[in-house]
Amino acid sequence: MRYLQTQVLVVGGGTGGTAAAIQAARAGVTTTLVTEFSWLGGMLTAAGVAAPDGNELLAWQTGLWGAFIREVQKRQTVDQAWVSFFTYSPAVGAAIFAEWVAALPNLTWIKGYIPMAVKRSGDRVLRVEFASLNQPSAPPLSIQADMTIDGTELG
Repeated sequence: MRYLQTQVLVVGGGTGGTAAAIQAARAGVTTTLVTEFSWLGGMLTAAGVAAPDGNELLAWQTGLWGAFIREVQKRQTVDQAWVSFFTYSPAVGAAIFAEWVAALPNLTWIKGYIPMAVKRSGDRVLRVEFASLNQPSAPPLSIQADMTIDGTELG
């Protein structure tokens, strides 16, 4: 078993998990993001839902979501679809998230691991144990954190 410690552990690289990891790291917290795959963004990227529902009003394009939309617009033509004011390539969205994560020195992204066990004391998560998805012979990983955020698809 390989043991790590971090202030914030985010399990899952979907849209919510990725956003949580980025914002925690931007706030200056040592953060570890553990994902099953090497593709971040969940439904906004991996599932190809690159035409978000609703016609986003400019007033709602703030924070991380607004930054994401502006970054997409820098990289490609943003097309209009019948369900949304914009559509984009899922690969472009995933690349943006990966670049944002890589740019944060206090954010460690561990790819290819799945959660296998949660060790708790009462209602407090003490650590999460992971197994390697791609390398069955790799030692399991145990991460202890001050705060754990479940960003997995199933919670």
